[in-house]
Amino acid sequence: MTALLYPAFVFVVGTVVAVFLMTVILPMLLESLVEAGKALPWPTRVAKSVSDVLVSQGWLVFALTVAVVAGVLYGLRTRRGKRWWHIALLHLPLMGVLASKQAISRIAFLTATLTKSGIPFLQAVEITSRSTTNIVFGEALEDVARSIRAGREIGPSLEQSGVFPPSVVQIFSVGQESGQLDEMLQRLANDYESQVARVSERLTALLEPVMILVLAVFVGLILFATVLPILEAGNVM
Repeated sequence: MTALLYPAFVFVVGTVVAVFLMTVILPMLLESLVEAGKALPWPTRVAKSVSDVLVSQGWLVFALTVAVVAGVLYGLRTRRGKRWWHIALLHLPLMGVLASKQAISRIAFLTATLTKSGIPFLQAVEITSRSTTNIVFGEALEDVARSIRAGREIGPSLEQSGVFPPSVVQIFSVGQESGQLDEMLQRLANDYESQVARVSERLTALLEPVMILVLAVFVGLILFATVLPILEAGNVM
């Protein structure tokens, strides 16, 4: 999502700065103190230990990081991995709301478009289930289609799936009863699309200061661990 590009950029830049401080600045500043046999405070010893690992085993750490990322990306390409991720995503604060509203907006839009084209509702649901990118909602629609084929109404079938909010279930039910399902689903899709835009803005506004604060604290701790022994050596503290 483009709304997350700036926080991702801040994270990448902050990580690069932190690695530079740990592998270049920290060893250079502490070199004279280590050679003089000065006792280092514990925050500096911790930072120095991490720095030594990054300097001596940097390529190994990088290779392991790349391997882990590649493994996660490969796992997310499998159906089981995607399903696990989609379940976890729907339970995340704000992100879960955003993913749910995006999925429902797409489902409502596709179903409305297909039924307007003369495709029977049951067949439209089956097509939409295969076109839904979120596996949780796709499997829920498959269950809904089986339930409708068995003779149940749309509303109870959607409610039984457990992933559709009561308001959405009611819109489907009222639309079926009134014969205006196409129009109501189109309005639902438009309304949820507007909500997705608002939630995206709220999420971006929340992530930016949180990311900056976390990275500022992290970099600040590194700088503190770097400067602390120098201050102690000069009897400033």
